[in-house]
Amino acid sequence: MDFDEEIRAAAGVILDKIRKHNFVRIFSHYDADGLAAAGIMCNVLFRMGIPFHTSIVPKLSPHMLHEEDGMIFLCDMGTAHINMIWETLGGRDVVVIDHHEPPVSSISAHEQQHLELPRKVVSLFDMERSSSHSTLTYDDARTRSALIHINPVLAGDDDTSCAASLTYMVARYLTEDGKKGNIDLAGLAIVGALGDYQEMNRGINNLILEESLKEGVISTRKGLKLGDGVIKDVLLYATDPYTELTGYPDRIEKFIQDLGLDAQKKMSELSEEEHRKIASALLSSHTSSSDTKNENTLFGTIYILHEEVVKNSYDLMRIIDTCGRFGKGGIGIALCLRDNGMLDEALRYLRKFQVKLITELKRAREDIHEMSDIYYFYVRERGITGTLAGVLARYIFTDKPVIVLNRIGKPDDETKVSARCGSHFKGSVDLARAIEIASKNVGGFGGGHPTAAGASIPAGTEDEFLSLINQIIGEQRKQFLQKAVK
Repeated sequence: MDFDEEIRAAAGVILDKIRKHNFVRIFSHYDADGLAAAGIMCNVLFRMGIPFHTSIVPKLSPHMLHEEDGMIFLCDMGTAHINMIWETLGGRDVVVIDHHEPPVSSISAHEQQHLELPRKVVSLFDMERSSSHSTLTYDDARTRSALIHINPVLAGDDDTSCAASLTYMVARYLTEDGKKGNIDLAGLAIVGALGDYQEMNRGINNLILEESLKEGVISTRKGLKLGDGVIKDVLLYATDPYTELTGYPDRIEKFIQDLGLDAQKKMSELSEEEHRKIASALLSSHTSSSDTKNENTLFGTIYILHEEVVKNSYDLMRIIDTCGRFGKGGIGIALCLRDNGMLDEALRYLRKFQVKLITELKRAREDIHEMSDIYYFYVRERGITGTLAGVLARYIFTDKPVIVLNRIGKPDDETKVSARCGSHFKGSVDLARAIEIASKNVGGFGGGHPTAAGASIPAGTEDEFLSLINQIIGEQRKQFLQKAVK
């Protein structure tokens, strides 16, 4: 079967099980992709009249899964915890929709006796307690307790799908007649892909884009990727893309005057030519030798979401991402369910988030620490660790991966870690593996993607962890260079 046929077959099994249980418990990751994925499922279940309960969480634990009723959906997570899921939820019906790679270095011989993930998009595991953890056919999965695992990364997909786009592909076939439906939710899939910095012109993401354009769910225009709003405010609070004007109102006022533009005009009111004019001026004023920026980062395709409460795709992505990172996932889900009443509150959280981020970005320029193969920085604000690491790695300290550590507001025995590097490191650095190995060696847990990963480590192990991950990344880059020479 090709990808679409596999997804359609899996969706048929999922639909049967949803009807059987008549209640669905959803857990999803707290970033924009996780929230968009959960939002898609919430919309589908609401339309079906199926009761559901959704929790937006930073990570999975046996405790949160143990006593749940009904069918379990895990979005943007689960692959790294596949054996814990079987041990905790054996005898249950579970769906995992994910795009992360499974851990390799931390799998013990004991764990390998449980579920091993085949290199295929859809895997169906027998969850009956009496089983030998074998895989099932689609027909058998309808009659037995099953784990339905959907993850194209296992079949070699290379950043052309995210949790939201995969959930959307499943949602297209969660219909009464089995024909395509729920096409109006495609905007949320695009939001998830943008949140994970994925390309829209390849693979599954491109299929969704072309279909949603054809159906009139979205439209496109060319412009700055900074979002809509008053020009001076958009430039003042821009963090991704980040510019040297960000956080400096006096510089912005002069910049706009020099361009002959009205500072109170909205970005959406500007012509494409005026958008290009701003982008060109921002690029020409970009003088820091350690920073890199190109036109594609600032200017390009803007996706207009005709069905969503926020029309600019970049704005909606940033808003729901902020909600998740501030522990307000319910507000993000409400926006995905097209509840306009929650928008003002969400925008207040976005502004608060931007102020925190700008404050820490200014401090990082002065206080970041450097080792042979990494930069590292201790953040002083809550809820911005991963985003801060990404902005630093993409726009400011671009020559090495950036590790950001957060001890603020965490349990006394835990430190959160986020690791990021620019796309130009792809192939030479694998942060997911590096952070997984380093965190495991200090008694923690981590994983993610090659250019974006995270971990939790025991407090007091930070120096040892940093030394280890610096060493591992150094070895990765050395091996890459040696292969390149040969």
